[in-house]
Amino acid sequence: MGEQDKGRQLRDALDRAIDKGRQKDVIAALQGLEQCEPNEPRWPQRLGDALLKAGKKTEAEAAWMRSLEVLVRQGFLPRAVALAKLIVSVNPQRTDILSKIDQGAAKQLRAKATELPAAARMTPPARPAVPPKPVEPPARALPTPPQPVAEARLPEPVLELAAGEAQDERPPLSMAAGAPVPAAVSAAPKLERARDASDDEVRFDDLDLADMDWVDASDMEAISVVQQPAAAPKLPPPNPTAAWVSKLSATALLASIPQRALAELAVAARRLDPQDDELVVKKGARATALYVIAEGAVRVSLPSHQAGGVDLAAGQIFGEACLLKSGKRQADVRSRGHSVLLEVQVSDLNRIIPKWPELSNLLFGLLVGRLVANLLQTSSLFAAFDMAQRREIARMFEVRRAAPGTVLQKAGKRTDALYVALMGEFDIEEGGLVASMAPGTIFGHESLLTRQNAEHTIRASADAVVLRMPAGRFAAFASQYPPALEHLAQLATQPISLWPGD
Repeated sequence: MGEQDKGRQLRDALDRAIDKGRQKDVIAALQGLEQCEPNEPRWPQRLGDALLKAGKKTEAEAAWMRSLEVLVRQGFLPRAVALAKLIVSVNPQRTDILSKIDQGAAKQLRAKATELPAAARMTPPARPAVPPKPVEPPARALPTPPQPVAEARLPEPVLELAAGEAQDERPPLSMAAGAPVPAAVSAAPKLERARDASDDEVRFDDLDLADMDWVDASDMEAISVVQQPAAAPKLPPPNPTAAWVSKLSATALLASIPQRALAELAVAARRLDPQDDELVVKKGARATALYVIAEGAVRVSLPSHQAGGVDLAAGQIFGEACLLKSGKRQADVRSRGHSVLLEVQVSDLNRIIPKWPELSNLLFGLLVGRLVANLLQTSSLFAAFDMAQRREIARMFEVRRAAPGTVLQKAGKRTDALYVALMGEFDIEEGGLVASMAPGTIFGHESLLTRQNAEHTIRASADAVVLRMPAGRFAAFASQYPPALEHLAQLATQPISLWPGD
């Protein structure tokens, strides 16, 4: 009998034993499957679960340790940490394993998975020596704009970050123990007014290409948009490959930090095992923890937006709002099926980050990538583009910090770039009225498209982060992606009210 046939028979035997509640037969089938498929970590892990249920703690621990070894060897870091936490919960004497999780395989997989083949590498568009003239859009796409011209609203990015305290300079590389987590926005280059800007424009200095931190939108592949009331989309495979998971934010975090920092995070983390449809995060609640999806998936509900929700898969992070002060949960998050999560309290991050300052900037980069991935997946602006094109578009944006009070767009003046309000707090003024502008809003394109002055004043009311595509790169974007240009032109004609419900 071949190994495949034997494995199929053992799976059938396992299903029958589970249906009939025969615990001894369950254990026997799992033992057989582990021998038949030694590189499959599920079998010894499930065997450990069954043995614990049978009251055999020592044997259960041994089975889990075998599964842990396979997970580490294959590069499944989030799952490995979650399983190590389970072992420690059963045997508190085994805290040593949390400091011995080897990141080598995950690092190698990530380096290989994130390296672009030479043919696919894009040369970033060169910044022109002089600012280009305003883009000429297709004539049919630009009817005379009504008054007032609206800012175009994209779906609000999932789990956007609330604003933190103002910081005009980047944080020092080391901070006193117990210091609060620095505002994540401080890791982005600050917007500085261009010295040669004229009185009739709002213009900031562009970043040199060498200074740009390109957005990593790898998480985009693992975000499934849920259109309500449409049926739920297909999720990634229940047991995605390590190569697939290695590209995502959770593995990037756990693989990139020093091993001792990983050990501290692992010790601090709490393992959660929510059941199907169990509420993990409640909208409006105070954000006090960051979550890593080790196994399974979660659904983020966005009933008030075009995208009714998104599904996040194993290997991703959510709960970013905790990284900024006064952060509040922006959506309900529920488990899809049985999932395994790692919860890290912000109080623990407060303690760990001062010891490992690179962790702060790493988190910032990962979370910006997550927010951009959400935006690219849920926005109608990018609906016509495939995954590769969306990644290229993401690379055209600068990630910039706007200090509190920064005027990004001024009524009666020209605007210098296409902007997306990514995270933080923004105010929009119209006719003497002031209202909050939702993160995810796109603006600046009206002035670039129509050569007219802006109709609204938009400012950062607290420390904030924007995506900025300067006029030069906007011209390249417009010429390379005509459908997006036409969509922007149509959005620029849609008036809005500042009052909810109008």
